[in-house]
Amino acid sequence: MQIGNLQAGAGKLQDSLERLETTWGRVSDAWRDEQSRRFEEEHLRHVAEDVQAVLPAVAHVVQVLQSAGRELSDC
Repeated sequence: MQIGNLQAGAGKLQDSLERLETTWGRVSDAWRDEQSRRFEEEHLRHVAEDVQAVLPAVAHVVQVLQSAGRELSDC
């Protein structure tokens, strides 16, 4: 996998999370009951937490791969 693809994938993941949060904000204005609160707590919150946790890890992997690429090109 090319490094750029990894960065682009992380960007798409971040954009998708932002769209999901925006859309959920609109939906939750109209859908206000126990079912919606449970859906948010059991599903949406975990998605946001997982994405926020993985993005720094992806950035770190990109840095490591870029460093390795530079070192290999010097050989």
